[in-house]
Amino acid sequence: EYFIYETPTGGFLTHPTVVKDLGVLLSADSWFKAQIKQVIKTASMVANWILGAFRNRSKELLLMRLKTFVQPIHEYCCILWSPTTVGEITQFEQMQRNFTRRIDKCKELT
Repeated sequence: EYFIYETPTGGFLTHPTVVKDLGVLLSADSWFKAQIKQVIKTASMVANWILGAFRNRSKELLLMRLKTFVQPIHEYCCILWSPTTVGEITQFEQMQRNFTRRIDKCKELT
């Protein structure tokens, strides 16, 4: 999505509403909502891939895969874009709850 500006000479300048720098999405209003949404989407896809690809539901094995494949997605530049609203934090926690609910011996934790 772009804003279009007309120059005095009649030309047009486009300005993206979201830019990506070093893998982090930043909107024109300096919020990281697009980044948070993308991280939740990507982490959920990877977590679902792990659950679909491996039949073994042992706690140790799945938690190791969660830490190896999903946690780096969550933690990449998280100091910069960390969720601040209750809704964003709830979305992150819901994704993690959905994963741990499917692990044997962790169902009681969700």
